[in-house]
Amino acid sequence: MNQMILEIKFLDGYHGADKHRNCEWPPTPARLFSALTKASYSRKHLESKDGSDTLKWLEKQTPPDIYFSESPNPKNFKFPLVYVPENGYKGNECFLYPKKLARTFPSVYAVSPYIYFNWIGVEAPPDFSEIVNYIGQLGTSRSMVIATLVDSLPDRIINFKHISPIKEFENSDMTLPCY
Repeated sequence: MNQMILEIKFLDGYHGADKHRNCEWPPTPARLFSALTKASYSRKHLESKDGSDTLKWLEKQTPPDIYFSESPNPKNFKFPLVYVPENGYKGNECFLYPKKLARTFPSVYAVSPYIYFNWIGVEAPPDFSEIVNYIGQLGTSRSMVIATLVDSLPDRIINFKHISPIKEFENSDMTLPCY
């Protein structure tokens, strides 16, 4: 059976939230597509190779099945305190205030740092792996990842959850549940 499997390894948790600042787990296929779009853009400027045809092809595919470990209980959803420079304006000039504002950002540290996106019945286009090599983040710029195309799902997914967005979305409001 043809399948295209993308393995994502989070290097320091996943930092992503919905519009209500709730932790989002797993990352949605839409977030993955955004990361692929950025990766394709980076590749285009660094190697002068355009991946827009591959992205247009991917848009026409059904969403991938997602394999992921459970998110830990809500006590393990973290809201680390970070300090962000405050931007300001005087007239038309932008500047940074000397003080930094304390802010929190929702973060998830799942049982396993791996997540798999699996497109069934699909074979990867020739340049897809090159685009994948440019993925550096998924979710926010703080969610550093290593992305790799793999030939098959590994044994470690035996304890993973599995959702099929097509089945999940059929009669829903188009949001993935947080597991």
